[in-house]
Amino acid sequence: MLESPKGPAEARTLPTGTVAFLFTDIEGSTERWESHRAAMSAAVEQHDAVLQQAIQAHDGYIFKRMGDAFCAAFQTAPEALRPRTKRSARLSKKTLPGSAD
Repeated sequence: MLESPKGPAEARTLPTGTVAFLFTDIEGSTERWESHRAAMSAAVEQHDAVLQQAIQAHDGYIFKRMGDAFCAAFQTAPEALRPRTKRSARLSKKTLPGSAD
């Protein structure tokens, strides 16, 4: 199911034509969950909030979420890249437990 950036009452037109997709995932999350369950819970909650806000701020449509992964559609490729850049700026590997950086 697609989530409108503004909610169901103010749904906008879905991207059409040539559409750009953003697929995200936290690298090594399975191992981190096994080793640092409580810390990962807090880190993923923060990650999800930042990424969801960034996707919606750039007119993206989240069409699937699985664990810590997001799948979103955008009208243009630059719009699809902005949430990832924004997420990287607001979250660092230090946010995630078990990171060496």
